[in-house]
Amino acid sequence: MIIGETSHSILVGHEESALTNLRTFDSLYIQPILDTLRRQNPASPFVTSSTKNGVYDTDSAQTLYLFVDVKTDGATTFPEVVKALEPLRSAGYLTNVSSSGDVTTGQVTVVGTGNTPLDQVQGVAPRDYFFDGPLPNLGTTASNITADVSPIASTDFGAVFGEVRNETLDDAQLAILRSQVATAHAKGILGFSNLQQRLERMSTALKPLFVNVTWGAGGSTANKSLELAEICQRQLGLTTCLHLTCTNMSRSLIDDALEQAKVLGIRNILALRGDPPRSNEYREEGAPPLDGDHEDEFVWAVDLVRYIRRQHGDHFCIGVATYPEGHSDESHPEKQDPAFDLPFLIEKTRAGADFLMTQLFYDVKAYQEFEKVLREDPSGVFKNIPIIPGLMPIQSYQILRRTTKLSHAKLPPDILSRLDAVKSDDEAVKRVGVDILSEIVETLKSTSSPSSQPRGFHFYTLNLEKAVAHILERCDLIPPSTPTPADIDIPTNGTTDSAIEDSSTTTTTTTDNNPLLLNGTHNPVTSKPRRRLSSLNSMPHNRVIISRPSSPSATSTTTTSAATAPHEASSDSAGIPFSESFNSRAQQTLAISEGEGALGREATWDDFPNGRWGDARSPAFGEIDGYGGVSLRVSVQAARRLWGWPVGREDVSEVFRRYVVGELGAVPWSVGSGEGGGEGLSAETATIRGQLLALIGRRGWWSVASQPAVNGVRSADEVFGWGPRNGFVFQKPFVEFFLGSKDWEGLRRKLEGREEEVTFFAGNAAGEFEASDAKSVNPVTWGSFSGKEIITPTIIEAVSFRAWCEEAFGIWGEWERIYPVRSPTAKLIRSIREDVWLVNIIHHAFMDKDAIWKLLLED
Repeated sequence: MIIGETSHSILVGHEESALTNLRTFDSLYIQPILDTLRRQNPASPFVTSSTKNGVYDTDSAQTLYLFVDVKTDGATTFPEVVKALEPLRSAGYLTNVSSSGDVTTGQVTVVGTGNTPLDQVQGVAPRDYFFDGPLPNLGTTASNITADVSPIASTDFGAVFGEVRNETLDDAQLAILRSQVATAHAKGILGFSNLQQRLERMSTALKPLFVNVTWGAGGSTANKSLELAEICQRQLGLTTCLHLTCTNMSRSLIDDALEQAKVLGIRNILALRGDPPRSNEYREEGAPPLDGDHEDEFVWAVDLVRYIRRQHGDHFCIGVATYPEGHSDESHPEKQDPAFDLPFLIEKTRAGADFLMTQLFYDVKAYQEFEKVLREDPSGVFKNIPIIPGLMPIQSYQILRRTTKLSHAKLPPDILSRLDAVKSDDEAVKRVGVDILSEIVETLKSTSSPSSQPRGFHFYTLNLEKAVAHILERCDLIPPSTPTPADIDIPTNGTTDSAIEDSSTTTTTTTDNNPLLLNGTHNPVTSKPRRRLSSLNSMPHNRVIISRPSSPSATSTTTTSAATAPHEASSDSAGIPFSESFNSRAQQTLAISEGEGALGREATWDDFPNGRWGDARSPAFGEIDGYGGVSLRVSVQAARRLWGWPVGREDVSEVFRRYVVGELGAVPWSVGSGEGGGEGLSAETATIRGQLLALIGRRGWWSVASQPAVNGVRSADEVFGWGPRNGFVFQKPFVEFFLGSKDWEGLRRKLEGREEEVTFFAGNAAGEFEASDAKSVNPVTWGSFSGKEIITPTIIEAVSFRAWCEEAFGIWGEWERIYPVRSPTAKLIRSIREDVWLVNIIHHAFMDKDAIWKLLLED
C-alpha cells in the first residue's frame, strides 16, 4: 500500500488517486483489526479471566503481521505510524520489545517496510514495531540486524533470483536462496523453520505422547524456548512439557514463564534447579539485584516445585529430575550416589511432583536397582508415581563419549566393547547404537512387576530423528492411530481445561492398566476420571498438511497426488481424527529411518552430525552433545580447580598449554575428546600438538579448534577415518584461535593477497566481523564412499562462524563470572574478552600438510 502523511492523518492507497481523507490508516486497518480482536475476546461464562486471542480462529496464538509500506518520506511519516498504533497499544495487542531486549509476542506484529528508517527501529527500546529485514544483505551490509529488530526478512524476488523457468528454481537460484535463508536462520530471523519441519515429520510418523522443550534461562533465549513450546503445543498439537530452571532468575521471570505457559495451554513443567545460585559478590557490575529475597527463595528445585504449587495450585503437572547413578555435583564427586540423593528426591516429591524423569543412562542394571529402591522406600511416596527412563540414541562414538563424560553416565563394559569394535565406522556405530538402545528398551518393557514397567521412554534426540525412528519401529512403540474425540471422556463436572489421561501407546509409551497422566493433574496415581486431551481444542492437529500435491521430482516420470503421497495429507483430512489413510505409521517411520522418500531425505540431512561446523540450516546445528549454548560444561568448583586464578595473560597461556599437552581435561571452549573418558586432545588433533604448542609459546595465540590436512586416507583409518568403511576421506587444514587486536592487525596484513589459497573469518566481542570472502562456503571435511554421493559433514562459512563467535565470547563472560566481580582474575578475563579477536583460517592446499603452519609460524 502507499502511505502518505498529511495534516497528521495517514492516508492509504495503492494508487495516488486513491488517497483521500476517507481512506486512513486508522479507518482501514487499526479499527477493523481492533474490532476483530474484541470479537475474538468476548466476555464469556466459560472462562474466568480475560483472554488475548488473536485474529485466527484455527490458531488463536498466531500473530497477525501488519506490514506498513511507507512510500513518502520515512523520517517524518513513520513517527506518525507509531502514534497511530495507540489503540492497539493501549489494548495490549502489539508484539513488543522491552528495554532489556526481550521480545513478547502479541496478537499483532507491526513491521515497517518501504521507506521505514532503520534508525527509528534499531536501538530503540522499549518499542512495539519492527523493521522488514533485507534478506540478501543480512550477511553483508545489514549484518548488524538482529531478530529483535527484524523478526522477518524479505527481498525483491525478481531482482535477486531473476526469471524462474518451468516453475522451478535452478541450482544457482537455489544456492542463493539457501545461503540467504541460512544467514537469516542463524540470526533467529525466520527462526525454527527447519526444526519445525522436523518436528512435523516426527510428530506425524512417531506420534509422541509429549515433547520436552529445554529452557534457556532469561532474556531472548528464554523467549525462544517459549516460542518453540508454542509451536509444539498450539501449532503442531503436541502435548508439551516445558523445562524451567529457577536459580539466577528473578521471580518475575519465573512468573512470566508460568503465565505464558498457561496462555499457551502448556500444563506440564519439568522443575529444575539450574546452575548454582550466584551471590551478589559474583553478580555482574551494573546488573540489578534479583527481586525480593530471591537467593534464599530459589536455591533448589524443590523451592520451584513449592512455588508453583503455592501460586498455581494443581493447574500444572510437575515433573522433577532424578539420577539412577547419582547426581553429579563436581564440588562433591565422592557423593555421586543415589542413596545420597534420596532424601532430596523424597522432599521434591512430597512438595508436589507428579512424575519423575531420569537422567540419561546406559547401565540398565543400575536403573533397575534404583527403581526398586524407590518403589520399596519406606516413605511410600514412590510407590505409584510414574518414572520415565531417559535414553539417548547413539549418534556417533565421539558424541557418546563426550555426553557420558559431561553427564557422568557410566558405559557398561559390554556396551563399550561393542562400540569400540566399530568406532571408526560411523554408520556401524549408528547400527550398533540402535541395537543397544533397542535391547535396553525391550529389557525395561519385559519387567515382570507391573509397578516397575515404565510408563514411557524419554528419548534425548538432539533434534536428530533417524536413529530414534529405528528404535521406536523396532520396539513397536508407535501407536496405529491418534484417539478421536469420541474415545476421550469429558468429566461430568463440566471442566474442560483440566488434566488428561492419554492412554494411547506412543513414543513415551503407556499401558491401559498403568496410565501416565499429563497436563495438570496433581497426584495422578489416585486420579480416576479420564479427561480430555489439552490439545483437543478449537485447533486441528497439524500434521504434514498441504494445500496441493507435491511437485514431481526432476527424475520422475509420474506425478504423486495428495491422496497417494507417502508423507502428505490434504488439509481436509488432516484434522481429528487422524486418518489411517494418511499412511501407516510403519511406512512413515521406515521412510525416516531408512532415508527413503521425502521424509527420509530430510531425516538423513545430518547423518554425520558435526555440531557447529555442520550445516547451519540443520535443526541439529550446534547440538553436538546436548549441552549446547553458552556454558563452561563444568561446575564452578571444577572450573576453578582446573584453571586456577589467572592474573596475567601468561597464566591464560599456561592453561591452554596444559590442555594441549594433556595435563588438563578441558578449557572453557573445549572438553577433551581423547580415549579413556575424554581427557585431552583427540588422536587426530594430537598429530598437530607441536604446532598448537608453537602458536601458544611463540605467538601467544590460543587455539580452540583445529584439524590437520588429510589427503585420501581410508575411511577405516583409526585416527582420521569416519563414515562407512569402504571409502576415502579428505580434510583441509584449519585452525581457530584467539589473538590480541594488535596481533590481528599484523596477521590480517599478512593474509592480504592470499585469497586463492586461504580463507579467513574473524570477529570480536563488539560484534565486528571481517572475512576474506563473507559469501564463501568451505567444505573442510568430505568423504567418497562406494554407492554414495560425496558427503561433506564439516562446513565453515560466515553463518556458522558468526553464530559460534557470539557463543565463544559469551563463554569468556561465563569464565569471568565464576570469580568475584572485582577480583584481579575477573578483571583480567574481562579485559582479554574486550581486546581479543576470534580468527578461523582455512588453508585450501590440503595436499601440503605443513602449508598452514608455515603461514602462521614463519615470520
